[in-house]
Amino acid sequence: MKRATVAVAAVLVLAATAVIVPSVTIGAPFQLVSAGSPAPSVPPAQICSSPVLNSPWSYTGTAGSYTSGTAGLPTFGSAGTDFPAATAGLVVAAGDNSSAAQAGAYQVNSTVVYFEPGKHVIQATMYTGHDSYYTGGYTAAAGRAVLDGLNGGTASGNGGTSLDLELASANHTTNDTWEYLTIQNYTSSTGGAVMGAVNGGGFAEGNTYKYDTIGPNEYEYTGSSSPPAHSTTSAPGQGGGYAIEGGSYTTIEYDCLTDNAEGGFNISGAAGVMIASNEISRNGLGEYPDNPGTGESPYSCGCSGGGKLFYTVNADVVNNYVHDNYNDGIWFDFDNTGVLISHNYVASNWAAGIQLEASYNANIADNTLTGNGWASHGPWPAGVGNRERRRFPVLRDHPD
Repeated sequence: MKRATVAVAAVLVLAATAVIVPSVTIGAPFQLVSAGSPAPSVPPAQICSSPVLNSPWSYTGTAGSYTSGTAGLPTFGSAGTDFPAATAGLVVAAGDNSSAAQAGAYQVNSTVVYFEPGKHVIQATMYTGHDSYYTGGYTAAAGRAVLDGLNGGTASGNGGTSLDLELASANHTTNDTWEYLTIQNYTSSTGGAVMGAVNGGGFAEGNTYKYDTIGPNEYEYTGSSSPPAHSTTSAPGQGGGYAIEGGSYTTIEYDCLTDNAEGGFNISGAAGVMIASNEISRNGLGEYPDNPGTGESPYSCGCSGGGKLFYTVNADVVNNYVHDNYNDGIWFDFDNTGVLISHNYVASNWAAGIQLEASYNANIADNTLTGNGWASHGPWPAGVGNRERRRFPVLRDHPD
């Protein structure tokens, strides 16, 4: 069986017995993670600076509908194509696409929505459909496809918005794919997220995020008639939410989740989640310092860091590089079962590297943890010095 039955009800548990680790095929420049392989001795390749994020598609021509087989664009509609289940294609030219996004131009089903290389200004909610593929292009001249809210997604200077709002559906099942996009400078409220909300409420289920850069998104919504608050390293703790929120069958792979106000991801009430081969860094500044006491952020919630999971069944967090987050690195918080945490390199997070809280039936094995729980890369931010500082050695929780 995939899961061990080790009862866990503690804050942090490192497995000391052998576990079965599923094989995870990792795209270049990564390597296969096989059963019984040791904990990583060095950090995995840094996704955030890797050409693996460069799209294989490079089309920069006419916008509008396109047919499969057009040079430089994703193919679709039949076996052996890039997106066999899609039935239509749509090209979006770089430029100001705020009006189109808000009008529902991209709220389409079973469609490849291709954003050309370059900057796409979207200072409005982008309504999206079901079973669609939102993907970006890349050229050396124009760079990657960037969906940019500029100043929190607000054109007027007041208010602010997250990026996508997915079409309402039964059980919040949306099954959208987001690939080869950079998503930056959006606003969300503490506890909310830039990506993955369903219109009418709820977390999107079945979504896949691959080869994306999500961040920086350091803005907190303060009201429709006031500008969003903006956290910086010199003025942290201004609030804001996660990069991604998701439900069952969410897949987050090969992404750069960096500089998001509350965390890289927030998964809740979910089964079958896969979070693999990502670089997750410098998240949580919006709630920092996120601990009770003198100097705490007014948005302190005990919920920030690399990413958090609640009420999950069989969630895998595998082969990630989780570092320099402003609270915990990997956090399973309350009533998770069938947890697998393996082959991660967890370094220099300001609080715990891995926290398993009020959860059970977990396999935690073959991870490397180093430099967590103290300011290993420099001094604490101004006004923060009441945490005991300790230097911890490298800890690899592989079986002997």
